[in-house]
Amino acid sequence: MPELPEVQWTIKNVAMQSCGKQIANVEIYHPKLSIPEPQRFAALLEKRRIVEISRHGKWIIFHLEPKSAMLLHLRMSGRLAMLLPGDPLPKYCVAAFELKNGQRLAFSDARKFGRIIFTHCAKTYLQALGPDALSKQFRINYFQEMLRASRQKIKALLLGQRVVSGLGNIYADECCFAAGIHPLRQANSLRDGEIIRLYEAIQQILESSIALGGTSFDAVWTGGGYQKELQVFHRQGKVCLRCGETIQKIKSGGRGTHFCPKCQK
Repeated sequence: MPELPEVQWTIKNVAMQSCGKQIANVEIYHPKLSIPEPQRFAALLEKRRIVEISRHGKWIIFHLEPKSAMLLHLRMSGRLAMLLPGDPLPKYCVAAFELKNGQRLAFSDARKFGRIIFTHCAKTYLQALGPDALSKQFRINYFQEMLRASRQKIKALLLGQRVVSGLGNIYADECCFAAGIHPLRQANSLRDGEIIRLYEAIQQILESSIALGGTSFDAVWTGGGYQKELQVFHRQGKVCLRCGETIQKIKSGGRGTHFCPKCQK
């Protein structure tokens, strides 16, 4: 699943070719993809201009004129690609946005879990989420307060998006390892020093991944080089690069969880 760094790279690649362009036509090929339903969604979006593209965690926000927004979530297998006039639609295409210059923005999604939402106020749909992990709103004092009040397992809290947005399975595992925290620890059991280490790990790892083009074992954006830096994710059975212990993988909440039993307590 694309997480914050991969979403950021997707935005970078799409924004260069779509910002400032008017949407001339919208085709939806999956009936459950959009809110509102496809015909109404297309009518609302057509003739609007893409002003800016930003993110909140894993959500991509297309800021439009007249003032409105399209929210897009790639979920498990979503991809965005800019097509030149005459290019065929990619396999598993669920939506295509034709721009006035003839280019098309294609949204393909093999599993069909992705979502697109038209709204006049993006905050309405994003208000239940925690702050973006790399935003100024994600402060250490806020993070400490939220963790002290939670009995959730720390990895489950990071994945839940309500405390902090943008982390998925890969970066939750990597951040817990970098901070020396077992992923099944209760959040309110973490000491102040551990919370600070985890906060700093989130910042540093996400920034480093963005700098290297994100992490992907099936990269759809330029780069995808951070997988070479992974310390625990998909390294079960291999030695820990820090201590030499064997990396383990367990199931927690239906998700594969990777950790070092010696480095993480």
